[in-house]
Amino acid sequence: MRRAGLLAVLLSLGLLTGSAPLVIGPPAPEPPSDPAAPALRLTLLRSMVGPVEQAVPPRFTLYGGGRVVAGDATRTRVFTLSPDQYRRVYRLAHSAGLARSRHLPEPGMTTDGTLLIADLWSGGRPHTTTAVSLGRGTETGQRRRLAEFCTAVQRLRPDLPLGLAFELR
Repeated sequence: MRRAGLLAVLLSLGLLTGSAPLVIGPPAPEPPSDPAAPALRLTLLRSMVGPVEQAVPPRFTLYGGGRVVAGDATRTRVFTLSPDQYRRVYRLAHSAGLARSRHLPEPGMTTDGTLLIADLWSGGRPHTTTAVSLGRGTETGQRRRLAEFCTAVQRLRPDLPLGLAFELR
C-alpha cells in the first residue's frame, strides 16, 4: 500500500508523466546556478544522543547546477542531475512549502524523536523549515507534503529518464 501511495503522490506531482508539478502559490523562481552554493539541504538530527553521534552531515544537499551529495555518516553518493531534473526538484521543494520559513511541531507527545531541518535558498535568501519527528505515518497537511518530498528526494537517481527522476521501491 505504501508503494501505491507514493506512486499516487508522484503522479499527482507530474513526476512520472513529464508534466509540471502541482504548484501551490506563486511559481518557483529559477534555481540558483552557482555550483558551489547550496540550493537545498536536508539535515536529520536525532534526540537523546551524545555530541559525537549528533555531528552528522546533511542527508541531502543539492547545489546550484544540479550536483547532489546524499547519504548519511556511513555512505555518501555524489551525482549530478540534468538541468531539467534540477529545476524539477527545485520546483518540487517550492511546492512542498519550503520557500517559507516555519516550524512544524509534532501534533502528539514525543520523548525520543528527530528534528528535520530543511534549508531552501530562494529569492536570494535562505528559508528554513524545521519539523519534529516527521515521517511516522500519521502526517497531515504541510507535514505530509514535507514528508512526501523528503521520501522522494531520498530515492532520487540521476540515471532515470526525465519523467522518471524518482526511483520507486
